[in-house]
Amino acid sequence: MINIKNKSILLIAPKFFNYEVFIKERLESKGAKVFLIYENLDEINILYRFVYVYLKKLKQRISNHHYNSSLKRIKEKIDIVLVIRGSSITELIMDKMHNKYPDAFFVMYQWDSIKNNKNAELIAKYFNKCLTFDKDDARNKNWQYRPLFYVRSTKNINKDIDVAYICSIHSERIQILNKLINICKDKKLSLFTHVFTKRIIYLKRKYLDKAQEYMIAENKYIKFYSLSSNNLFDIYARSKIVVDYTNPNQKGLTMRTIECLGNNCKLVTNNSNLKDENIFNDSNYYIYQGTNVEIPDYLSSEPYEELNKAIYDYYSLDGWIETILETK
Repeated sequence: MINIKNKSILLIAPKFFNYEVFIKERLESKGAKVFLIYENLDEINILYRFVYVYLKKLKQRISNHHYNSSLKRIKEKIDIVLVIRGSSITELIMDKMHNKYPDAFFVMYQWDSIKNNKNAELIAKYFNKCLTFDKDDARNKNWQYRPLFYVRSTKNINKDIDVAYICSIHSERIQILNKLINICKDKKLSLFTHVFTKRIIYLKRKYLDKAQEYMIAENKYIKFYSLSSNNLFDIYARSKIVVDYTNPNQKGLTMRTIECLGNNCKLVTNNSNLKDENIFNDSNYYIYQGTNVEIPDYLSSEPYEELNKAIYDYYSLDGWIETILETK
């Protein structure tokens, strides 16, 4: 086991469903002192969001200012710099961090594919260790492959939801929603849905732009708020089957896939890469093509098949931290 007691860690990560907070708190529980800097500035406050959307030429300057001012506030010596995604970090900032923390161990973890974050290629040379959830990126860039982690609900909850479908809106996902409603009605399965979009975007895209993905969505199924992380974990804990639609360009296992593992949910997904992973078996998983979602009878009628304890340990947050910070 790694020993990070009394180590100072600089964590640069996106604000994303509180996962960055769970990472920070877990590192602190192991005795580390953690300084968190958010990298997706548009999620921090409305001013940054305005700059990102309407003043894109100022984006890099604002980003550099954000990192510079954040780094100035950290007076301690840093032992480990852990960057998750790093889509807004410039080479100027990487140089500054290396000058300020010359003895630090630099680690980069990508939970996006390079296709979605080209900046990862640019800053990779600054790190002692690079890891990614995308097998293709790992192979092509000679980075270490490491899937994501799960966080379990802290409550003792019964499995009272047959099928859960949680996503943000786009056309394929709405097609799947409409099919799921009919499938669950025919099979007499309970269905929990949470299809999220922002209200102003929904109104514009549906009634002004007449965008297909919004036109085919029934208003009663659309939510204008995202689930909190705790509510999300509770839904996984209550669900027997979770349905997932992964962007076909994405090769890595989604956070939802790993959360299903940690909460003993069966998974229906279009991600065929799952077949190559050690968590896959025919009892707990069903892979569909395109938008041809199905829920085979055996998924709802047969119990979840428990896996080896070593698999659950590996995909836990502790297991993820162990791999990420290992220096060998």
